[in-house]
Amino acid sequence: MPTVLLKYKGTEECQRVALELIPKIPGIVAPLMNIEGRELHDGGVGEDEIMVEPWQFSPFALNVKDIRIVVEAHNYPERIRLADNAAYSITEQVRDFIIRFKNVTPIDLGVSVEPRCMGYTTTIIPGHVG
Repeated sequence: MPTVLLKYKGTEECQRVALELIPKIPGIVAPLMNIEGRELHDGGVGEDEIMVEPWQFSPFALNVKDIRIVVEAHNYPERIRLADNAAYSITEQVRDFIIRFKNVTPIDLGVSVEPRCMGYTTTIIPGHVG
């Protein structure tokens, strides 16, 4: 399940843009992270599998973009090959989304797609063995 870290500065404008961008992210990222013909959780990705984690930068952050999107996803070879193209596509789609805002000063945007070993998750049912 790819994770999208949406990092943003604490300005009113950046918060507003981030808040409206959050529900759009799964629709932007899922098609780019989906590996055609793969099962869910084995490279197949739908919008419901995209986890979005918004984070406001610390007021002490230095030299950061107004909004930074980091996509972390399992490092399947297909994703590694397409990471740069996916980052470019996400940048373009988010840019097109931000352009529609009125009365907003220019926003610096950074996007990276980072295939990596994501580890594994499980659901634990207390009191249930096996």
